[in-house]
Amino acid sequence: DLAPMRVRVVGLGRELDPGERYWGQTDELLDQRQRSWDTLRFWIPEATFFGGFKAAMPTVSADYVSLYEVQPEALDARNAVAVAAGLNGLAPRIATSDGRSVPETQLPALLTSYDEKLFFTRIPLLVLLLQIGAIVAYYLVMVSTMLVERQAAEIATMRSRGATTWQLLGIYGVEGTILAALAAAIGPPLAAGVISLLGPTPAFDGLSGGGLLPVYIGRTAFILAGVGALIAFASLMIPAWRATRNSVVEFKRGAARPGRTPLFMRYYLDVAFVLIVAAVFWRLSQQEELFTESIFGETQVDPILLATPAVFMITVGVVFLRLFPLVLRLIAWGIGWTRSVAILVGMRSLVRQP
Repeated sequence: DLAPMRVRVVGLGRELDPGERYWGQTDELLDQRQRSWDTLRFWIPEATFFGGFKAAMPTVSADYVSLYEVQPEALDARNAVAVAAGLNGLAPRIATSDGRSVPETQLPALLTSYDEKLFFTRIPLLVLLLQIGAIVAYYLVMVSTMLVERQAAEIATMRSRGATTWQLLGIYGVEGTILAALAAAIGPPLAAGVISLLGPTPAFDGLSGGGLLPVYIGRTAFILAGVGALIAFASLMIPAWRATRNSVVEFKRGAARPGRTPLFMRYYLDVAFVLIVAAVFWRLSQQEELFTESIFGETQVDPILLATPAVFMITVGVVFLRLFPLVLRLIAWGIGWTRSVAILVGMRSLVRQP
């Protein structure tokens, strides 16, 4: 038997707040029993534990518990998955070096649940992004086409005076590159500044505490800005390339004749879009949700159903472009009975170039 150890009690301690982070998630507080017999807890300095206590009782066994606090401000959506994966791999790595150590934490499950909730939260924003992208792309193409058509006569004149196609495209290329580069560089910081200003508004007051919203500009923001810049550049260069193919004679000939039927109307691509939208809506009515499960049980988004709003908007647009000339012809036919020459000439011009 070991000789009794004399202990000098210098004070009594009691936790003021059992829910404080210092005590962790354990129920073993200062005055609770750990064994089947009555125990008394003594708080001793580390030097005493590994010094005099070890010398007096060299064969005693002990259970060591180390509590590591988490810094919530260091966790965010960018590193949640990586931290969860690292903690899940912590137990096997510790087991290979010390089989008697057992790490316990609920943080990986919490971070995984957070990432899943964040995934579902981003879905409506992604759908909205696709809609906005489709609208912006449509207006970019429309404005660029109108701009090039206004300069078609000047382009044809320069072409007839010896300018090559590449020289004319170079003019529009420099213009488009400057505009696209400025938009891609200024767009993300400008958007971040506008979003941060929403913090004091009533809708975000509870989230920001009345201050500015913290906004992080990640690499994805600049990638999307670059994609948008490329789309804008292409929407300017394609109409310009078509215009640089015409000389003055071809331009005058084209101005005196009705425009060619668009490609999507000649090959009935609008009808194909209608069939695609009908099939997508039928599938959505059968599935009733945007999410599906893989063979491994993982939740994933159906990209076809996710793009439904954008495809629907494009379909409405191309169908309108097919019906609009027919409506104009019907109106012109009705105006023809009024014998109003001025209105009839204007409507005939719209019918020729809708």
